[in-house]
Amino acid sequence: MGEVLLRQALSGRDVQVDSAGIHGQHGMPADTTVAMLLNENGLPEINDHKSKPVVSGMSGQYDLYLCMENHHMADLKSMIPNATGRIYLFGHWQKKEIPDPVTKPEVEYRKALASIEEAAKAWPDKLMALGLL
Repeated sequence: MGEVLLRQALSGRDVQVDSAGIHGQHGMPADTTVAMLLNENGLPEINDHKSKPVVSGMSGQYDLYLCMENHHMADLKSMIPNATGRIYLFGHWQKKEIPDPVTKPEVEYRKALASIEEAAKAWPDKLMALGLL
């Protein structure tokens, strides 16, 4: 959800948005509930999504790394130590974590979607201020 909604928020700008999972498997499709919710919101590009895990070779590949939860940040810092300082919570500007809804009821996915959408809308102006756009 984060990749799709951030890409939407940054549309028309010369920026690359990608996603990888801390504990992700390679080549898995998007979660069916995530796909359903994004399709409901007119975002069918999730249907082509294939997961990939975070790997240490990603250290110099990105200017910024966004994580949903604090423990993801800690894991990422240990996996890619030289990315420290470029790792933030996706909900950084709202000062909140966005809990992973996997295996929870649909209502939790809807809460996560709302939080991710709010956070994604905040990033373009902040990236401009940081000189990353």
